[in-house]
Amino acid sequence: MVQRAAGAPLHAIFMTLAFGMFAPLSALTFMPRFGLSRDFAKKVHMVGHGCAVAFACLGVAVEWKLHSEPGSHHLTSSHSWIGICTVVAYVTNWMSGLSFALPSALAPRPACKRALLPVHVFLGSVALVAGLLSIVTGLLSHLRRKAHHGEWRWWIANWASILAVCLGVVVFGGLYRPFRPQEEVQKEDAESSSDHAHLESGSEES
Repeated sequence: MVQRAAGAPLHAIFMTLAFGMFAPLSALTFMPRFGLSRDFAKKVHMVGHGCAVAFACLGVAVEWKLHSEPGSHHLTSSHSWIGICTVVAYVTNWMSGLSFALPSALAPRPACKRALLPVHVFLGSVALVAGLLSIVTGLLSHLRRKAHHGEWRWWIANWASILAVCLGVVVFGGLYRPFRPQEEVQKEDAESSSDHAHLESGSEES
């Protein structure tokens, strides 16, 4: 019992470090306002997500050991299912992303990279939102365990978990934008500038 009491905070700490700190900060490294060079941003992105993977795996290992004790069960809550699926998706996406950093002789061909990059961005975005949701549902799951079945706190924790997941999906759907290669963005900006200049010249003639 003492071991279980000591292990539970470790799980919360490791998962919060993984999905509450390292994952969001690493995802923001490509924001233009930070002024990082692309090569340096890639390195920070890879190492930061690697730290998140390490802490996430430690958090899963601690919790799995706790639930392997007599009288405990694995994957019995919405938090546990969201969490395990998130970790699997996150680790898989990070490992696939490592292929982009391999030497040119071992790395995928440029055409393959261009095809995989939108998938990498999409899966990473899903895993990041799910990781933040797993923190919320973890807190609510803890509240539910402290309440008796059918008690008002039990019902609030259950429905709040479902609401948090639904809100996360809605927010992701509203904010996510499909990845576009830099060449397409530059071409679109050039066309937009050309159209703007054409309109200005037309207005001056009139």
